[in-house]
Amino acid sequence: MHSTPKAPGHLAPEKKVTAAGASGAAVTVLIYVAGLFGLDVPEVVAAAAVTLVAAAAAYLAPHTRRS
Repeated sequence: MHSTPKAPGHLAPEKKVTAAGASGAAVTVLIYVAGLFGLDVPEVVAAAAVTLVAAAAAYLAPHTRRS
């Protein structure tokens, strides 16, 4: 059997993807603001922080159920 295509409104991103993207962006902004206040964060440390926080957020976020 063929499934019928969903309406464009049903193309919401997976909750895990949203959590990873939002948390990665938040950490990036925090590191930027820390730099404005004189805290020098090495680029590799900043990249590792973004990666680790995004991975943790994606892991902890609930899976989006598809019907």
